[in-house]
Amino acid sequence: FLHNHTQDILKRHFNITGLAHIVTSGDFALHAQKHGIIPDVRGRRCFTFPQNAHYFIEHFGFQETFSLNNADFLLILGIEPPSATTAPGLAILHSARKRNMPLICFNQDLWINNAGNKLLRGGLLAHYYKALGGTVHLCGKPDSNFYTFAFNNAIPENLLCIGDGLTTVALGARNIKRDFLLTASGNPALLWNNQWSFRKNILELSTRFQAPIPYATWHLALNSSVETFL
Repeated sequence: FLHNHTQDILKRHFNITGLAHIVTSGDFALHAQKHGIIPDVRGRRCFTFPQNAHYFIEHFGFQETFSLNNADFLLILGIEPPSATTAPGLAILHSARKRNMPLICFNQDLWINNAGNKLLRGGLLAHYYKALGGTVHLCGKPDSNFYTFAFNNAIPENLLCIGDGLTTVALGARNIKRDFLLTASGNPALLWNNQWSFRKNILELSTRFQAPIPYATWHLALNSSVETFL
């Protein structure tokens, strides 16, 4: 979501204010288009997958089409209904690949943990499309450009990146050479092996996702039980 839309949701539903410094993926996407990090899509026809781009159309200047054959590019926003990862959803990606249609993805999350359920996200579909040989433009974490934009080209030396996204936040921390704190109650909890030690679990997660070893989490683990992180 774009900054103003996110602010509106937080104020209206959660009575949260004073978030002038919040930076959203939509904010960075506009910056990325302006500076050539992703293609300039103004005036081009877009097929969104899933079809929920109404918040983005006026800001990015593209035209939405519901016909894949008439589209110039494919946009994945990162919020998928279950049908997006079933055969009909994947068929859209195969059809787009046959037309050599470029794909833009605003959110690189592969999956999320929702009440103990693993839900696949837009980043996974983008990587699938890339595996098909399609042209993919990824926007956001773990790209270091996201952090330089968020901090106005001056990333603090004492920055601590916190999150459960090993393929986004953790890799982003490594890309900008900053510390990372793993919130193991999120995505990692779905992969947690209770028969292993805390250290072995972290090593396995870091190896599997090629993420940096979260030293800050190790430090907390010395003084906390595993249950603290689950």
